[in-house]
Amino acid sequence: MSARHVLITGATRGIGVALAEHCLAAGDVVVGCGRSAPTISHERYTHFEVDVTDAKAVDGMFRQLKTRLKRLDVLINNAGIGGMNAIALTPVEAARRIVETNFLAALISPASRCG
Repeated sequence: MSARHVLITGATRGIGVALAEHCLAAGDVVVGCGRSAPTISHERYTHFEVDVTDAKAVDGMFRQLKTRLKRLDVLINNAGIGGMNAIALTPVEAARRIVETNFLAALISPASRCG
């Protein structure tokens, strides 16, 4: 069986890095994306600096993936942000960014629309 092709959003720290390292250890080809530079250096790891709330950037990333990988076996929508304020103290822009990243970004992903 050939290696799985795995895309992990939010792969620049925390759970995303741990997921990427786990998949690499399992022999997978891993593509990570996040708003900052990668923290992983591995021959089977590719990274895109992409904000998952930017539909054009996400579409561009998927166009490149289609050319490079030909297929995507696993998508892990891990990207997420949180606010530490009480809801009454959370600025509207902060709340909007949380909803866009944690919920709407998964709907932007072309892979999420594939059957």
